[in-house]
Amino acid sequence: MKLPEALSTKYEEIKDNKYLKHIIAFSIFLIVSILAELFIFNFRHWETVSNQEETVPYSISGGYDVIDEDTILTSDDSLCFELNDLNKVIKTVYVNFERVDINGDNYEPIKAHFEATDISHHSYYNLNNRMICENEPRSSYITIHTYAETKSMRIFTTMEKEAQYRVDISINPVIPIFFYRERVFLLFAVLSLFYLFKPGSVLHRIKYLDLNVGQRRAMITVILCITVWILSWVNTLNPFYQGEYGANTEQYQKLAEAFSEGSLSLLEKPVEILNTMENPYDMSLRGELMDFWDYKFDHAYYKGEYYVYFGVVPVVLLYYPYYVITGHHIHNHTVCLIGIILILAGIFLLLDELIKKYYKKCSLALWFMSIETMIMGSYIVYITKRPDIYSVPITYAVGFTLLGMWAFTKAMETETKTLKFGYMLAGSLFTALITGCRPQIFVVLVIDILILKDYVFSLKYLKSKNGIKSIIAVAIPMMTVAVLLMLYNYKRFENPFDFGAFYNLTFNDMRNRGWVWDRVPYGSVIYLFRPFELSPVYPFFNNIEMNTAYMGETIQET
Repeated sequence: MKLPEALSTKYEEIKDNKYLKHIIAFSIFLIVSILAELFIFNFRHWETVSNQEETVPYSISGGYDVIDEDTILTSDDSLCFELNDLNKVIKTVYVNFERVDINGDNYEPIKAHFEATDISHHSYYNLNNRMICENEPRSSYITIHTYAETKSMRIFTTMEKEAQYRVDISINPVIPIFFYRERVFLLFAVLSLFYLFKPGSVLHRIKYLDLNVGQRRAMITVILCITVWILSWVNTLNPFYQGEYGANTEQYQKLAEAFSEGSLSLLEKPVEILNTMENPYDMSLRGELMDFWDYKFDHAYYKGEYYVYFGVVPVVLLYYPYYVITGHHIHNHTVCLIGIILILAGIFLLLDELIKKYYKKCSLALWFMSIETMIMGSYIVYITKRPDIYSVPITYAVGFTLLGMWAFTKAMETETKTLKFGYMLAGSLFTALITGCRPQIFVVLVIDILILKDYVFSLKYLKSKNGIKSIIAVAIPMMTVAVLLMLYNYKRFENPFDFGAFYNLTFNDMRNRGWVWDRVPYGSVIYLFRPFELSPVYPFFNNIEMNTAYMGETIQET
């Protein structure tokens, strides 16, 4: 079927006008995103639009006092709300518990366990659990699937003691439309990205190096700033990590205080019972003789003093200067965010240099997809949501690793077959600082050697003037950092190579744990080869538990 001539002409004009074509495409994506939000993501509204909501009476079992018609004062932390003589088909239930006795918002969720009887179940049977949070209205609307008519229902809840709650329970409510602009924007962004990076896109025809230095810097700056902005928002989402919630998480802050007093050990002294125990590194023995809060868990304990075994570099660079200048402590999540920026800088700089040296035909599309793949597949995603003290040294070690690799790659002058002194100096310093953060990651030096293999394994080059300068450039930072760290270790543990991890007051006696080859295959399979487990329930991944045939103690994290 042919289009009318006028329409056909108009279609050809639109087809040839690339700007108008893009505007129409993005407009369609926006419309699709809005319609998807209304009719797909809110399908529960249309599913229940014919419901007739009813408020039903309920009885309460447990400790409570009635304040008024719909408000109770709890004297117990477990209550049961029972809805009897329902005898009807129930598709949805609305349950809300609102705190009315405190100022401000209370976002503590309430766990509710649902049971029911129906045509096919004379006795109560389990439906499932739901978390009900008063600041999230969606959590109060529950879709249920009982057998035909529901006879009765029980809702077991876990609440705060001595708290006032306004209770609102009804059956068969119409689930309202919850319109989320963020979801619309996200879907629009995803559709737009697929459009921009499809195989026929102009971004695949423009080479990354076709842009001049200024254009590349501007593009990198914009994408870097957007990424940092998103990650800084994610960094603050979990309230649990917005402060230092225990002695084990405030070690860097306490070490900054100790440094300000000229001490390498923490200022707080161990209780005497720890000093007189037969084996203070035996957690079961500590549990028998003292309370958990009587000693500093996850601290290094040596000869009657507490130490921090985590790498000292973040303290020297951030915690100590901040404390000295302001008199206050910087938070771990802020330090982690700065470390994340270091990692991002390393990713952008390293990829830029690799393209210039090894893949000059790389397109803008491939550059962007490579950047995002590296970010999404890296440690950044995990660390942004869990920015605690355990993440700090690893974050900075990874950041210095990437910056070191970039500097060594940048140092190579391919035309003259020489190495630039300044970049070799910077690469050596970044790599050396890894040992003051997370010593195990210093194994990356093997990769750095492979990057520079044409120079490192050339005796002729090493004997040259430039080769000698390069050796000096590497040796100065490496030796300086090594001497300082060994002196730091010796002053604390009388051993220049002992960072203190063996003296950690943790779940097991690290001094006698030893290296056991039988653990290696299990660990390799679990951490490197075992696939993740998908789940139909948010957040759609399950923690992986480790089961082995190893006859001994295995320390693990899910």
